[in-house]
This record gives sequence, structure tokens and C-alpha cells, in this order.
Amino acid sequence: MIVVIAALVYDAVQLIGENTKKQPVAEAGSTVETEKPEEASSTVSPSPVTNSLNQEADGNWYVNADPLLIIANKTYKLADGYAPADLVEVPDPRCSSGCEMRAVTAEAWNEMKTAASKEGITLTYSSSFRDEAYQASLYNSYVARDGSTESADRYSSRPGYSDHQTGLAIDIMSASDPAADLNAEAYENTEEGQWLLENAWKYGFVLRYPKGKEDITGYEYESWHYRYIGKEYAEAVHEAGENESMEEFFGFRGGVNYPD
Repeated sequence: MIVVIAALVYDAVQLIGENTKKQPVAEAGSTVETEKPEEASSTVSPSPVTNSLNQEADGNWYVNADPLLIIANKTYKLADGYAPADLVEVPDPRCSSGCEMRAVTAEAWNEMKTAASKEGITLTYSSSFRDEAYQASLYNSYVARDGSTESADRYSSRPGYSDHQTGLAIDIMSASDPAADLNAEAYENTEEGQWLLENAWKYGFVLRYPKGKEDITGYEYESWHYRYIGKEYAEAVHEAGENESMEEFFGFRGGVNYPD
């Protein structure tokens, strides 16, 4: 009996020893390395949320197949001639062309305008949806003015690559200081610019081209250019940190160069 008990005790000790070898224990001031998940193939830090970017049957690229997350940047082109089916006209005293936006954008815009108005802030806009032909005319005028595509590419999209063509983007102007319009630093410091930085996410909007992210988004900082992505996503982007870009949060490729 004593021999049997001794054998059992010996086996138990051996088993504990094997398990101890398989579970590394961290010493004070050190860390234990665990197997790292495969990183997303992106040029920017991936979102903590699992996202997927795919080209759908309509020829456009979407994150998570979500219609609000249609992507247009220098890497991902929209389908030729793309125009949202649910565009609605949204009159504004500052808007003379491109005064349509997707119905869901218009609803969120009006909600945000009303909320801002209650705090003494007047929101107005100059442009939302731009079709491919209009964007081509606009881009070509900048190339002619600047004398090169390299210069125009820093702040204007080539036709088919514009965020405005999604019908989800809005260029929001300043009623309190119109001279600050389209001047990134000046607009940021207007009443409207400050209010939007603090509150736009509550209504589903994010700053599409944040400060310091030019190499990621492909465009200069635009403190007036907001993109509707829905309240849930906008809150998550907001919580991810100041100046988080869509490219960074959703983990898709951006960059300053076009494929051609």
C-alpha cells in the first residue's frame, strides 16, 4: 500500500511539473509574451474592431458591406458614374451647387443643425454631393490654376475618387466668420469649428481629413469637411482618440498616390 501511494504521489508531482513548464510565469517588472494575432494588411494601425473591406456587386468598396461605409480615397475608386439612389435636395443660403445629399445624411444634418441652433451656433454648408463630371471640372480648374496635378492632388480629388460623390460628405461653412471658410486653421477656431469638433460625432459625423494625417488620408487637413457614417460608428471613432482617421479606425489603405 505504501509503495502504491508513493507512486501516485510521484506521478502527481511529475504532472504538476509538466503543467508548470507550459504556463510561463512573469517575474516582477517583466511581461509574458503570448501568441500575437495576424495583423491586418494595412498601411495604418487597424481598428480594435474586426472590419473587412470588400468590393461589392455594384463595383464600390464598402467596410462591412455597410452602405454608410462606402469608401472613396486615392486607393479605392467609386464605380464609374456612381450616384446614390436616395439623393434629396437640401437648400442652404451658402450652397449654390452640389446641394444634394443622401436622405440619411440630410436627416442627420438637420438634426445636428437644430441642436447647434439651440446653443446659438448656426450651421450652414456650401457643398455635399458632387457627380463625377462636376468633380472633373473642379479638379481640372485647380490643376490649371496651380500648374500641376501634384499640387491639386494635395487638396482635391480626381473624378471618381471623391468623398463628396458618396453623398455622405458635407463642407460646413462658418456663419460667424465667413472669412475663415476653407482655411483649415482659421475655421477650426471659429464657433462652428469648435462646436463640431466637440459634438459632430453625436449625430453620426466624423472629420474626414484630420490634422496631421495627410500621409494616411491622402489630403491636407480640412477642418470643415465632415463625413456621415452613422451614430454608432462615429461614437467609436470619437472614442478611439483625437484626429482618428477613417483609414486608421477601419484599417483600410489610404496614402497620397493614385494607383496610376
